[in-house]
Amino acid sequence: MKAYQNILAVVNKASNYSHTVAKAYQLAQQSHGSVTFLALNSHFEKVNSVNKQQKLKAEQLSINLADTITKQNKHGLLLQIKQVSTLQEYRAIAHELEGHAYDLVIKEKQAHQPFTLGFSLAKDWPLLRCANAPVLLVTDKHWQDHGHVLTALETEELTSAHQLFNKELLSHTCQLSDLLSCDIHLLNCYFGGRTSMAINGVNDSNKQKGDKRQHWQHLVALSKEIPLLDKSIDKKLHIKQGLPDEVIPEIASQYKVNMVVIGSGEHKNIFNNMLGHTSEYVIDKLACDVLAISPNVKHYH
Repeated sequence: MKAYQNILAVVNKASNYSHTVAKAYQLAQQSHGSVTFLALNSHFEKVNSVNKQQKLKAEQLSINLADTITKQNKHGLLLQIKQVSTLQEYRAIAHELEGHAYDLVIKEKQAHQPFTLGFSLAKDWPLLRCANAPVLLVTDKHWQDHGHVLTALETEELTSAHQLFNKELLSHTCQLSDLLSCDIHLLNCYFGGRTSMAINGVNDSNKQKGDKRQHWQHLVALSKEIPLLDKSIDKKLHIKQGLPDEVIPEIASQYKVNMVVIGSGEHKNIFNNMLGHTSEYVIDKLACDVLAISPNVKHYH
């Protein structure tokens, strides 16, 4: 896979976008690529609904954005700024993705607000479900030199499609590790537990050990896709029983990782569409940057 040659960086002119701009430049510089900044204007900037004061504010925000982008461009990268007015952020991004060959989207990570009956009003979730390119959700935390990238993998499913998807996650992991000079950690969490009320304590303990051993063997096999990782698998591979939205944030925090790479929306049904995929709840709980990759991405097909 080539490095990220054509990056789409999404910025909301009314928010603090400096970290989004800086990280987009850093990846583009390391990849020798280009950046398109999609500047999202809030709906009040539409011509028919603004007064003079609002127009002046919108113009000043545009100037501030252009200044920030220009100051960051110390290496003469190819860039452009596109202005879009929208009420629905994810639709504007999806529309831009449809007409251009972007290989990475970068945008600010937004926490969701819980709603009644378990529903959520997360702004990032709809984008993760429709994006045809990997989405990098960034925070205001700086990437540490010689830091860590943690990739969460599901190893139980053995279908050919899922195995290819795991390889896609590992491919992006290796690419980011190289661009950011980070080492790689792989994580697999599993549910475990009893499968029958008839299992006694001894057999249950043996089964749990067998489950863990099997997951470890699968993770070791996947790690062979990554050059040099086999020399430190005891320190870089992690197996833990528990729920993904608890285990993944825990390991990410323990190792203070720069970024988590995770698959998003691989399994789709009406329940997932209403309440959110497991990966989306994991992303909400992570305090670091997240690269979310779905089977929709162009490189996967």
